[in-house]
Amino acid sequence: MKIAFLSESEADEAAVRILVGGVVSAVEKVGPMKPRSRGWPGVKRVLHSVIRELHYHTDADGLVIVIDSDSSPVHTDQHDSQPLSKCRLCQLEDEKKRCLAGLRKVSGKQPLQVAIGLAVPSIEAWLLAAHDPHPSEAEWLDALKRGVSSRTRINEMKQKLFGTDRPSLKQEADTMVQAAKNLVTRIEDLEARFPNGFGYLARVLRTW
Repeated sequence: MKIAFLSESEADEAAVRILVGGVVSAVEKVGPMKPRSRGWPGVKRVLHSVIRELHYHTDADGLVIVIDSDSSPVHTDQHDSQPLSKCRLCQLEDEKKRCLAGLRKVSGKQPLQVAIGLAVPSIEAWLLAAHDPHPSEAEWLDALKRGVSSRTRINEMKQKLFGTDRPSLKQEADTMVQAAKNLVTRIEDLEARFPNGFGYLARVLRTW
């Protein structure tokens, strides 16, 4: 299956590609995507153009998008029937649906599949799950109730994962890829700990 990846950094995309390979077999990367995006605002800004580019000008079967929740609301099952405007996953799902609905059919090609995941509060939490029993959506919701800031928690997780909260680009990419490789055989555990973020993504991928 030929899949394109869009996330907040190239390191994120490399790690996500490995994790997706634990859900969908025979993943063949399509890319690199243009224009490049950085951060949540960048992903949201380029989503429409990326979907159109993949649909009309590539042989991609699907697009996987993963963004961090940071301090935004955690996605829940209730959002499926009542989308929440401040939920980043809800925002991207709405943009995805509007964009796909406006695409013209391409002869001989199946409609582009799009799956979205929300890393709570950031992708570092997913990757720490390889050796740390604490990160989970439930743990983060409890931390929010206690007034813990997302920036503080994310910096703490960076320190644990990289040994510094300001890793170099190479260190970030190498560490994230290795952590993702360690998680591939434990995809079910990752889904259980992050049911509305990674679990949501995995459930959509399995329908492809």
